[in-house]
Amino acid sequence: MKASRIVFPQRDRVEIEEFDLDNSLKPHEVLVESIYTLICPGTELAKLRGNNVLPPYTVKYPVYVHYTGVGSIVRKGSKVKRFEEGDIVFAYSSPHASYYKADLRERLLVKIPTNLRLEFIPFARFATIALTALRVSDGELGDYVVVQGLGMVGNLAAQLFQIGGMEVIGMEISRGRVKKAKDSGIKIVINPMETNVEETIKDITGGEGCMVGVEATGNPELIKQICKLVGTGGEVILLGSPRGECKEDITPILNYIHLWPKSITLKGAHEWRRPLFKTPYSKHSIERDVEIVFRLIEREKLVIE
Repeated sequence: MKASRIVFPQRDRVEIEEFDLDNSLKPHEVLVESIYTLICPGTELAKLRGNNVLPPYTVKYPVYVHYTGVGSIVRKGSKVKRFEEGDIVFAYSSPHASYYKADLRERLLVKIPTNLRLEFIPFARFATIALTALRVSDGELGDYVVVQGLGMVGNLAAQLFQIGGMEVIGMEISRGRVKKAKDSGIKIVINPMETNVEETIKDITGGEGCMVGVEATGNPELIKQICKLVGTGGEVILLGSPRGECKEDITPILNYIHLWPKSITLKGAHEWRRPLFKTPYSKHSIERDVEIVFRLIEREKLVIE
């Protein structure tokens, strides 16, 4: 059958190409027609520009990109029991293509609650990514949490920590994102371009600093900044994947980790540290977290729009 897809044939070039898709299905496969797909600016732009791609990956053109989306199941294989033809599903990872095949043993598809707007469903992946920070954190009810960078993932992380009962302080230099964060219910948002962040956070926390710092910009040169804002025995969580060069001296960061009175813990929060599917050997999985995100959106506790 004829289908179309987005391709990067070379650096800094985007095209839509037609291709022939073999629509025969293996027993565990489904054929999906895309309704919406969503890009990740960091991932796709790195591949488009041919730089800042996270190891161990390299860019070799042409690149057929994929991220996440919503689609309708057109046909299903003989052993597919969880879905029926016509079901609308969220694909945690999907190509930017009009039609594609998915092996359900390898790719996560989740039925969508009927009362949610389809155009916002793909953003559930960003919420699930943000939830990784909460999963790795030792933060508890009442702890102060500072989130550095309130783009989509940082905003959602701030909301999730707040839902979890923590006192969240958002940091963002974009006035538009500051407004969006406040509209999303984040109670304390400060602009480092307009205020002394260290002094403000000392005042808010009674001089103790935050117990959790979430770095959501992906700028490695800002890691030292957030280390300064975390108190004794606290933790810094790298939620944004670090990209680009870090020309800063990292010795101060190492001393924040090693030396008292800071003695902080540095943690990674990459989404793929959890298993994709539910398993009896792990409480958390991406599949379970997607279901939790859908519940929070349905109950209007998590703001996506």
